[in-house]
Amino acid sequence: MLKKLRSDGWPLIAFDLGSQVRRSGAQAAIKYHRTREALEKLKYDALAFGLEDIRRLSIDTIDPQLYEGKAIHVGANVNIYDAPEIQPFRIIEVNGYKIGVTAIFGSEYQQLVPNSDIKFSDPQDALPQVIQEMQKENCDLLVLLSHAPLEESRKLAQKFPDFDVVVTAGGADEPPLKLEVIEGTKTKFIELGHKAMYAGVIGFFPGSDEPLRYQKVPLDSRPEFAPTEEMKQLLAEYQVELQSLGFAGLEVFPVKHPRGAGAENPRMGLFAGAESCKQCHKKAWGKWSKSNHAKATKTLIESKPPRQFDPECISCHVTGWNPQEYFPYESGFLSVEKTPHLVGNSCENCHGPGAAHVEAEKNNDRASLAKLRDIMKLRIGDAELTVCRKCHDLDNSPEFNLETYWEKVKHPGKD
Repeated sequence: MLKKLRSDGWPLIAFDLGSQVRRSGAQAAIKYHRTREALEKLKYDALAFGLEDIRRLSIDTIDPQLYEGKAIHVGANVNIYDAPEIQPFRIIEVNGYKIGVTAIFGSEYQQLVPNSDIKFSDPQDALPQVIQEMQKENCDLLVLLSHAPLEESRKLAQKFPDFDVVVTAGGADEPPLKLEVIEGTKTKFIELGHKAMYAGVIGFFPGSDEPLRYQKVPLDSRPEFAPTEEMKQLLAEYQVELQSLGFAGLEVFPVKHPRGAGAENPRMGLFAGAESCKQCHKKAWGKWSKSNHAKATKTLIESKPPRQFDPECISCHVTGWNPQEYFPYESGFLSVEKTPHLVGNSCENCHGPGAAHVEAEKNNDRASLAKLRDIMKLRIGDAELTVCRKCHDLDNSPEFNLETYWEKVKHPGKD
């Protein structure tokens, strides 16, 4: 989208409200760096800190050498390790105009950051001086990037009417079609929504009857928004980096499955693989083997770039992983070569690890059979929240509907 606007001759300034990562750990740090690199290549001019970013920052995250010293992070009320790379504001000159931009990290979110190395001030205390400094530069527009809940952002817009535009990260998933004008001010108030589904575009037409014009642009699959070669290359490099580090380098280690914790039978939490299920559940296995679940790992291998070394992907595309926390269980999938019997999203991801059940069936262990069979049962009424939506969540499967999806995989409890 940015490339198209620039090729159409628009002088462009790009801002981002933050939330580049969503969790902790080595992979999140790598993803943060790669995303910063992407934003640099896309020529972003200023980034705010989001809650997820700031809670997980480490000193090597803000690295002026990596980005040639360009300070694209702004924060009027944020101080991290006294890092000089963070500026309270930036003045950006384009087409003969000066645009002043600053950012705040909301007071409500500050309570969620238990890190003594990160210092905050109240946005209402920090902004007056920043506004004064920007006004000394004779800016044509003042912009506030507010990473705060919706109402806190709105109150800041009301209290500081010197801002021409206030952009907030809080609000509904789908942002309003039109921008809001804060009552009693000239300030335009813009909500961006979540998950980068939309971009907000503001046109500046000084001297006209409507100097600020807004459009909400869905970042959809139209051909002119197709991924660029540069971005595809970055994604490929990211996947290669994950592969080279391996699970150990990413600090991803197997843990005991809850079913096996404290169990008398040590095999209660271990995985057997779909082929073991096939011997007794031929019809169910037949249904599964023709489903997309069976092809889940193959999907990653054949994607461009391949993603079968990415914990955040394989957790739902193999057997024996925690789908939300991105780690394997003991005896879960390790690789296509080491654990070929756990390729695909198979029976045990829904019914739980079945090694003890399989062993009891083979040995005709009548003392345990009934109990173990009952443990493996999954009732459709319980499945949606406890199993299905762990992978078919809003990020990865926003159109998931149990009633229609179940028809694709429905199989008998007994053959």
